[in-house]
Amino acid sequence: NLTKNMSILPDKKAIVGAVEEMRDALHLSKRPLTAEVGEDEDEEGVKGAPLKEPEAAHIPLSAYLTLASAVAALSSIGPFLAAQKGVDAEMKIVWRFQGTALLLAPFAIRELVVSGIPPLSIAQWGTFLLAAASYSVLCVAFAMSINF
Repeated sequence: NLTKNMSILPDKKAIVGAVEEMRDALHLSKRPLTAEVGEDEDEEGVKGAPLKEPEAAHIPLSAYLTLASAVAALSSIGPFLAAQKGVDAEMKIVWRFQGTALLLAPFAIRELVVSGIPPLSIAQWGTFLLAAASYSVLCVAFAMSINF
């Protein structure tokens, strides 16, 4: 398929492998990601029987704390940027980017030391740079809109 060959998205095996790695890292319960042939049969071997619902995974408290902090941070950025009077919108975003970079730098450095630089294709590097530029424009436009 020409579309699949031109795609920069990972194939199904890579996605399943990544999800299993995340499950292991988060210590979540293991359940099959894809239904294999015969898995939808009931005890008597009748096909088409509904699959049994898996038990609910225990969600750690840190997940809820992370979610709450993300909601608080995102909902408060507008008032904080609006409270900075006499500062250009571009400078507000520079401060925001620098603060985020300083906060996340230890995690990024650790990942680079452990895993190395990921091998990306030219198309993936292009997508990365385009996404970064688009995000910068979005943030500057957001800060400019707060000034009006």
